[in-house]
Amino acid sequence: MARLDADDLLTPGSLARACALFDAEPDVGLVYGHPRHFVTSVAPPAQVGAVGSTVWAGRDWLAERCRVGVNCITTPEAVVRASVIEQVGPLDTRLGYAQDMEMWCRVASVSDVGRVDGADQALHRDHAGSMSATDGSGALLDLRERATVFDVVFGGPGGDLPDAQELHATARRTLAREAVDTVHRMLDRPDAQADDVLALVSFAKETDAAVLDERRGRALLRRLDRVGPVSHRDVTSSLVGYWRSALGELDYIRWTYRGI
Repeated sequence: MARLDADDLLTPGSLARACALFDAEPDVGLVYGHPRHFVTSVAPPAQVGAVGSTVWAGRDWLAERCRVGVNCITTPEAVVRASVIEQVGPLDTRLGYAQDMEMWCRVASVSDVGRVDGADQALHRDHAGSMSATDGSGALLDLRERATVFDVVFGGPGGDLPDAQELHATARRTLAREAVDTVHRMLDRPDAQADDVLALVSFAKETDAAVLDERRGRALLRRLDRVGPVSHRDVTSSLVGYWRSALGELDYIRWTYRGI
């Protein structure tokens, strides 16, 4: 099963490469690869080099998602074994726009994950009318959606993993720390909105209150006491830019070359 949105394209040979990996690794339930992003009206040619593959134990792949807290699959580059879809069920309708992230994590909780290396597996168009550009109203919405992803995963098949509670706690801690870091960045700007700042601090407290006792959290609380109320001008950001800042530069570089 491959999910292909109207503005995305598969690359020549992508399905054959994915199926070859499925055939070689019977325990793999999800195969993905590098998605080449473009903004032009005409798609660029796909790049194909020395093709290889990487396979992770599903639990290890899921643990990395909990550690980083963000999705690493755009969507069109992913193919899921039909029998695994029958096992874990279809996309979850409780999520607004992160159903794909939840699906990949749910699949990883019951099967291994493989990646086609050395080739563009799909072409993904980034443009102003896409869901990722129009439906992400801000950092808080994004954080809440990803928190729901992990709640759904570990409330379902992921809950059967031996260390499910620890993995879930790691994911929640990651998102709470991200909220703290986001507020720090907002306070660096003169136009931070008070309601957004307070809502993000509340999210961090509700998600994992212990992060406010960490060095970064304590610094934030002192900073809020020092600066007092912030201005009420809107702060806006695109999900694409926010996603990269959330990954961090080193994690982003690693994702570019390793896909995780």
